[in-house]
Amino acid sequence: MVEIVGMDDLGVGITLGAHQSIGFKGILLYGNPAQKEKYLPKLAKGEMIAAFCLTEPASGSDAASIKIIAVRSPYREYFTLNGGKIWISGPPEKKIKASNTAEMFFDNVLVPADCVLGEVRGGFEVAMNILNNGRFGMAAALFGTMKGVSYQ
Repeated sequence: MVEIVGMDDLGVGITLGAHQSIGFKGILLYGNPAQKEKYLPKLAKGEMIAAFCLTEPASGSDAASIKIIAVRSPYREYFTLNGGKIWISGPPEKKIKASNTAEMFFDNVLVPADCVLGEVRGGFEVAMNILNNGRFGMAAALFGTMKGVSYQ
């Protein structure tokens, strides 16, 4: 589907690819049953748009040098998040623009512990697997665009 959409409009194809290939893919692959039940139906219906946050201002494309910090609370019910993310694919906007990106900064933001995808301390591996999977979606959108141009 991403290839077909990309054939007509690369921006919309990239947005769709980001939503399904890197956006909700983490929940699909690593989410617990409650996370899947809560988010996947809305994501599949387009009632929610998924985003992916990996790149940081000081790390650029070197994902291994990310610095964001999540400190677990004493009673393990939440994490306190500090740091920033840029070039976020699929940002939370009221209006969808083709291939929109955004940045977010966290200053002592409390995140419930049940929001963790996969295992605690396993986030880098989860992020890399999502990113590697996402390359197929992005490639499909671009392939569709190239195919569409060749037909014209």
